[in-house]
Amino acid sequence: MAAQKAETQSAQLTDFTPDPQNLNQGTERGSYALERSLRDYGFARPIVADKNGTILAGNHAFQKAGEIGLSNVRVVETSGDEIIIHKRVDLNAADPKARMVALADNRTTEINLSWDPAGFDDLMSQTLDVQNFFAETEINDLLKQSTPVDFEPDLNPTIGTTQITDEDVDRESQSMQENFDRGGEQDLIDICCPHCGKTFGVDAASLS
Repeated sequence: MAAQKAETQSAQLTDFTPDPQNLNQGTERGSYALERSLRDYGFARPIVADKNGTILAGNHAFQKAGEIGLSNVRVVETSGDEIIIHKRVDLNAADPKARMVALADNRTTEINLSWDPAGFDDLMSQTLDVQNFFAETEINDLLKQSTPVDFEPDLNPTIGTTQITDEDVDRESQSMQENFDRGGEQDLIDICCPHCGKTFGVDAASLS
């Protein structure tokens, strides 16, 4: 039985919605590269949506298209048993622009991928089999990232028993200025502030 010919129709970008469960968070660098690719070379591959118009593949390209003002859409309806080829009649494979389309398509996909660990954890809770696409170590690494770290800060830390007053600071500042004015050599010893942890030199004579 011959396959039914795919139906084509015009639509608007607003007829579709991004996938709220998209596991790819994207990256800032990838978002910039994607915008440059769309502006300079146009669309290089189709976007996939379900029968209700929810985007399944190509969410970032879909959203970026809206941001830069693209709105016209040509829809090809299919049940997945046909190969949909996006034929670019403005390109010739031997031309520099065509080579850049191929490069930008691959590179943008590479640098705009950042998995959502929490979303991946939710996906695994649905007992979906993803092992054809992820090694066990990769799955474990993503699940570890989704586990919150059990950490409670110490709101009353021990910072030492010696208290430094404003008078101490003023006295030391005056002593250092006097030694500077004299231009003489100082016998400096290192003192560590128990509050800030910084180390500074103090004239030993001022401590006697």
